[in-house]
Amino acid sequence: MQQHLLSRYRHGSVSLAFGVIPQDVLDETFKTKVVGHTHGLITEGQQHGDERERVMWGNIPLDPPPLIACQKGCKGFKDTSPNQDNFSVTHFKSGYTLICTFDGHGPFGHIVSTRTVQTVPWFMVVESGFDKDTIDEAGIEKALINAFEKAQSDVVAHSLENDWDVQASGSTAVAALFKGNKVWTANAGDSRCAIGTEADKKVVFETEDHKPQTEKEKARIEASGGEVRSQTYPDGWVNHRIFIKGKDYPGLCMARTLGDQSVKDYGVIATPEVLLTTVDLSKKAFFIIASDGVWEFLDSQFVVKAVAKKIQSDGPAKTLEKLQREAKKRWKAEEGDYCDDITSVLVQLR
Repeated sequence: MQQHLLSRYRHGSVSLAFGVIPQDVLDETFKTKVVGHTHGLITEGQQHGDERERVMWGNIPLDPPPLIACQKGCKGFKDTSPNQDNFSVTHFKSGYTLICTFDGHGPFGHIVSTRTVQTVPWFMVVESGFDKDTIDEAGIEKALINAFEKAQSDVVAHSLENDWDVQASGSTAVAALFKGNKVWTANAGDSRCAIGTEADKKVVFETEDHKPQTEKEKARIEASGGEVRSQTYPDGWVNHRIFIKGKDYPGLCMARTLGDQSVKDYGVIATPEVLLTTVDLSKKAFFIIASDGVWEFLDSQFVVKAVAKKIQSDGPAKTLEKLQREAKKRWKAEEGDYCDDITSVLVQLR
């Protein structure tokens, strides 16, 4: 399918609205148009548990600062696969901060996640005025949706220019834009943001995972010519996957993603769900924004309660370390030697 897309592109029946954004243009924007930016780099030869290397420009002037853990999983004996999770933190001149946690899948999922954790904030700057000193809150939802959708167009163009297959490679995506007591979340797929407070130790808000069996997601997929097939295993677990109707591919288990071009005409959209949450700062609000490596076996209430307790007793850095260890422990108990990549970012709102 990628070869067919490439052929159509070369013969002019597929056009791109814009060319691929060069890496040096991305870098220059983060160096000169924002206060600070960091994201993870693609690193070869990492072992299970290794932290992703990162690049940093400027600074993130938040107190306390966001804390990031992005650790490679283990996909089998002598695993040489890359960490497919990635993250970015961007602090804009207006005082807003954007956190992205993206979880790649498929043969080139690491390229999708690494590319889009950069292009989502880039489009916020270049097309939605986030290089300015002030931001109109009324335009934030539109800005986030535009950034995700343009990042989708860019990653398809990037695959054509650099000859990698975006048909069955993609990434889930969750982003949180915050300032003061307001948090806007934008998510596509099953990476998740959970907001809680140290005072109540309860979930204030969590993003909704976009699964194929969810009524509104399934209805859109089926109306677009896709189908959701369900398989029940002997232990009672039911697996739901998305296929092009009448075909045996791609078998995707998320209803919204970046990348995954083979099903973009069949109801799997890149458009995020954007919601605003207003928190009570007097209760020491915080959020965890993490990949499925955390949420697969830990629910939001467990994580929020554990984080709220540990921050008070051990501090934020050790709290994040404990969360990563607990996620690994659950993978070991449930899946043996297989462990997904695990990424979490802890933000204390002040």
